[in-house]
Amino acid sequence: MLDKVSLFKPHFTDRFMQKLGGVFPAHLPERMKTWRDKYPHHLLLKMAGDGIDEAKAWLTEYFKTAEGDFFVCTAEEGSKAFLHRFAAAGAAIRYHAVHADEVEDILALDIALRRNDEDWFEELPPEIGDKLIHRLYYGHFMCHVFHQDYIVKKGVDVHELKEQMLALFAGTRRAVPAEHNVGHLYKAPDTLRQFYKANDPTNSMNPGIGKTTRRKGWAEDDSAQEHG
Repeated sequence: MLDKVSLFKPHFTDRFMQKLGGVFPAHLPERMKTWRDKYPHHLLLKMAGDGIDEAKAWLTEYFKTAEGDFFVCTAEEGSKAFLHRFAAAGAAIRYHAVHADEVEDILALDIALRRNDEDWFEELPPEIGDKLIHRLYYGHFMCHVFHQDYIVKKGVDVHELKEQMLALFAGTRRAVPAEHNVGHLYKAPDTLRQFYKANDPTNSMNPGIGKTTRRKGWAEDDSAQEHG
């Protein structure tokens, strides 16, 4: 509603909340802020019962040779760390609102890696990287699914940029999308198309999913496959 009042700049509430947040003390405990500056990536492990001592023993041995470190959270640290996940997930949206004059939009992708992939972060060519302001990565441990938010510079065609990035990922064996299925936004790979056809031979349940045909019995889709 405030956006309709000329007295207020767009996204006034977000801008005000961001300024107000700077007045109050940081909500993260001091030890967590120290580790934020010490390491670029952080993993939250929540253990219970015998798993607590098991994890401590394993991590102690692991970091004798590996780069990094760990600490066991107090009850307060643990609570605030897991609450902070939601702040991380909303950071790109808040940045867009506060810096609306510089940001065109947020390009959000969920990307799955193979279970044995060691190179988790893509190398973007200049023609893509130069169109971005920031990149935010967060994900699920062990399932190798990352949520990657790309903050896009003002004036960039976000749809065109998305197509460029999808083409780039297609050549790296990354699966996009990874968590919320293809819907009607992404082209379903052939194995998924065959799955849909086997479970819905008349194409009545969700015609058009995965950018397939909307016609009865998949006729148009089968024809395209034969001539593709």
